[in-house]
Amino acid sequence: MDEEYEMAEGKSSGGSPIYKPKPFQIIVENTTDQPKTAVIFGNNRFLLSNRFGNPNGIQISVGQPGVEYLELLQQSANQPFYASLIRIQSENTTQITKFITINYKHANGRLYRDPVDMQTHKSAYQQQDNIIDGVLNTKIDGNTYLETEIEPNTRVFYTIFPTDEVDTSRTLVGHKPIKNFDVPQVNMAGYAIKPHTISERKMLK
Repeated sequence: MDEEYEMAEGKSSGGSPIYKPKPFQIIVENTTDQPKTAVIFGNNRFLLSNRFGNPNGIQISVGQPGVEYLELLQQSANQPFYASLIRIQSENTTQITKFITINYKHANGRLYRDPVDMQTHKSAYQQQDNIIDGVLNTKIDGNTYLETEIEPNTRVFYTIFPTDEVDTSRTLVGHKPIKNFDVPQVNMAGYAIKPHTISERKMLK
């Protein structure tokens, strides 16, 4: 199991181990001469759709070697996680400040949309023009998907850091179903990342 090779950084307030951050890296590329809207995640809505809900010209892959996007898509539904930080990197500096819209669509018809303005996370503390760090503070499960416009002929890297991940199979080997990860040590716009507490999350949705 993963606990055998991951070293805990400490203990949470509840006494659970806190592990080193294990981010997911998603690579999105627009190979056309027109801007296109990309869809990331959304297993329950897009699993059986062509290109997982993306238009022609949008290609999505995973940065981790040997991992297919389909694996990440289905794992996000079976092992949902809470995303705190997102790091966006692209040689097209216009791309990194594009809005990212968080969508949550429940099977009962309820729809939640939250546009995140990445421009507000641009900081003088970040020395590289082609990278921006921003806060998502949202759960990623089968009902959740992200949308963002991709500039023409542009490749962009999205690195998403979970703070909590649910895996009920952990109980089979004596562990708690929720795995906690340490918060990445980065600063944005002069303030440190502060993921929402469980109480704050209950007020969001």
